[in-house]
Amino acid sequence: MEDILQNLGSNPWTIITSNFYTAVFAGLILWIGYKLGKDDGSYILNWLISLLGVLIGWIIGILATPYDSLESQKFLTIGQSISVFLSGYVISKLDRFFEASLYQDGNPKKESWIRLGLFTVSFLLTLIIVFVNRSYFDYDAKSKKIESKVKKLEAQVKGKQKSLDSLAKSNK
Repeated sequence: MEDILQNLGSNPWTIITSNFYTAVFAGLILWIGYKLGKDDGSYILNWLISLLGVLIGWIIGILATPYDSLESQKFLTIGQSISVFLSGYVISKLDRFFEASLYQDGNPKKESWIRLGLFTVSFLLTLIIVFVNRSYFDYDAKSKKIESKVKKLEAQVKGKQKSLDSLAKSNK
């Protein structure tokens, strides 16, 4: 158990509790999406909208928390490209989309607001958990352990190669 906690970095309980509560909340989101759509069969649409929130939250969470300066440079370029696209075309159409999908004759549509809520909580939950795991998980310690294991294996292979070479010479 202590080895697992060490691999999680200097804040292991932050990672453990965050992941636990993420699983609880994800289950709650799935249950709510089902309960709100089971009568008319629209729970699948609720789940798809939640899934879209998860995927967008995942992408933004990764872009917001690069592991190192190399990733940071790559993510900056990607982020700038995305923001150019979003700030131009998408935002100009977003107002009309929300107006048409969230209101009918000036009155709020209950189902649409529920789905917007499912999207938002799924997005935020995923954004938070990706941010926590990428920020607090000790990536360097894990990569150093892997690097150390690779070096040990390389040394073993070289040792076996020398043994085979000396065995081959003695058999000549």
